[in-house]
Amino acid sequence: MQEKTIDVYNLSSSQQVALWVIFHFKEESFFSSEVAQSKIFTDHGKKAIGGILGSLYRNGFIEKVSGGRNKLWRLNAEIEKKKNYYLKELFKVKTYWRQ
Repeated sequence: MQEKTIDVYNLSSSQQVALWVIFHFKEESFFSSEVAQSKIFTDHGKKAIGGILGSLYRNGFIEKVSGGRNKLWRLNAEIEKKKNYYLKELFKVKTYWRQ
């Protein structure tokens, strides 16, 4: 049986940036505020981190450990196993032609 992989190419740029930040955390679990305060994420522009992490949760990339205002999250176990694959897939260039 072939393992299922989730397509990161169709994620929004904000979701891809958040996922990249999450992949580079040293700890297994992380708070919403840690993603929001990371330098690359703040350089990308002010975004609603709750909505972005919520969409990553709905797409199966992360799991919610505890709720509250500053939620505690962790990577899905299957995603953690294929972390290197997903890192390579992030930020692939999309080419648009303008006339």
